Amino acid sequence: GCTDTTVGTITIYPEPNFNFTAAPDSGCSPLSVRFPSVVGAVNYQWDFGDGGSASGPTPTHTFINNTTNNRIDTVRLIARNSFGCFDTSYANVLIFPNPTSLFTLDTNRGCQPLPINITNNSIGATSFSWDFGDSTFSDTSDATFIKTYTNNSAFSRTNTIRLITETDNGCRDTSSRSVEVYPFIDARFTSDTIGCSPLRIRFTNTSVGAPTSGYFWDFGDTQSSVD
Repeated sequence: GCTDTTVGTITIYPEPNFNFTAAPDSGCSPLSVRFPSVVGAVNYQWDFGDGGSASGPTPTHTFINNTTNNRIDTVRLIARNSFGCFDTSYANVLIFPNPTSLFTLDTNRGCQPLPINITNNSIGATSFSWDFGDSTFSDTSDATFIKTYTNNSAFSRTNTIRLITETDNGCRDTSSRSVEVYPFIDARFTSDTIGCSPLRIRFTNTSVGAPTSGYFWDFGDTQSSVD
């Protein structure tokens, strides 16, 4: 009936549960995401799911989506607490694609009135915002359309066409092209109109916007001049 008793101590470290957040967890490419530190973790190994990795408590990573579809990257964190216990956790980051803003012009310079044939070659956009650089705007989604420029000044004028494209998720892209419109010209002159033969007529050039050269006069009697 002899007995004996002994006592042993077992230490159980706390099981880590290192959930983490992505801020933000969705957005347009390129998407810069910050990962805040996790309470209780002393060592971090990050795998961002796109080939990128990092160590440390508060990394920032930029996610790129060059496709035309939404993409989800799964981020993995392997973290260790001060007792040497590890935990693995995951979170998803949703990256929206950007549209491609692109358009072409059949010409980019000429005399006014200058009609420009514009072709919209944009990809992935659902809405379009046109600024034609002359205080006129449009939201047309037409594949092709004509914009006519005027220039009533005495100098060449350059207008910048800017197209902002946007997706349903609010992602944007911008492109631009320049159009040079040559100055307005209005050929005018005054002259004596009646007299006896031989009649010497004085002509006064009152043209608007005309250059210092490039004139041709046709006097209606087979004679001409380039003065």
